[in-house]
Amino acid sequence: MWTGKTKEALDNLNLAYDKNPNEVEVNNSLGLIYLGDYGIEFLDAKKALKYNQKAFDINKDRITEDVLGRNYFELGDYNSAEKHFEKLSVEHPDILPYKLNLGMIKFKLSKRKEADNLFDIVVKADSNMIYTIKAFKDEND
Repeated sequence: MWTGKTKEALDNLNLAYDKNPNEVEVNNSLGLIYLGDYGIEFLDAKKALKYNQKAFDINKDRITEDVLGRNYFELGDYNSAEKHFEKLSVEHPDILPYKLNLGMIKFKLSKRKEADNLFDIVVKADSNMIYTIKAFKDEND
C-alpha cells in the first residue's frame, strides 16, 4: 500500500531531480525512500544505489556514507559495505550503530571473531543490544 505523503514527496523529488540531478538533498532523499526508510513498499535497493552513490560523491559526509553503506549491505555487497563502515567506525568511534553495522557485515563475511569483538563492544555500551544481535545471528546462521 502506497503511503500518500511519501508518494507525493517521491513525485516532487523526481521532478526536483530532473531539474538538478546534482543536489545532495534530492539524491539523499530519493535514496532513503528507495531504501525503504519511508515504507517497505518503496524498497528498491538497486534504484536507491544510484541516488545514494551520487549523494555521497557530492557530499562525502558521515550521513551520506552511512546510507551508502547500508545500501550496499541491503544489496549483499558486504565488501563495499565493510569499507564504508570501517571508515565510519574509525572516524566516529562513539557512534554505536556504526560498530553494530560493521559487526553484522563482518558476520556476513564469515569474519566471526571480528564480528564478535564488535558485538561485545556494542553490548558493553548498551546491554539491550544483545537482543538485536542475537536475533541477527539467529536469522543469519
